[in-house]
Amino acid sequence: MKKPHRIEDPRAIDDVRLRDGVCLYGLLSQDGCSVGKDVHHITHRGAGGEDTPDNMIQLCRKHHSMAHNGLISVTDLRRVLTHFFGFEYRGSDCQFPEKK
Repeated sequence: MKKPHRIEDPRAIDDVRLRDGVCLYGLLSQDGCSVGKDVHHITHRGAGGEDTPDNMIQLCRKHHSMAHNGLISVTDLRRVLTHFFGFEYRGSDCQFPEKK
């Protein structure tokens, strides 16, 4: 079985980098960021996550690693996007954004 492409819309990465500019999680938590910035899929592509602004966030390497290791939750990352950009997510697990 062929593995799906990780990024279907390469412009989405550039759009998120331009939108965020910094590690947004670090900006709120103020626990110190590391060098380097990555764009992170909040719901991973393999779990059905899309290359959309409400599913992607820029994180420093430290916070990106913490997100992948479960030390920063999906809910926490979505709260950051809601704080800065007003995205609304439905359901107790905040699985997908509200359609307006």
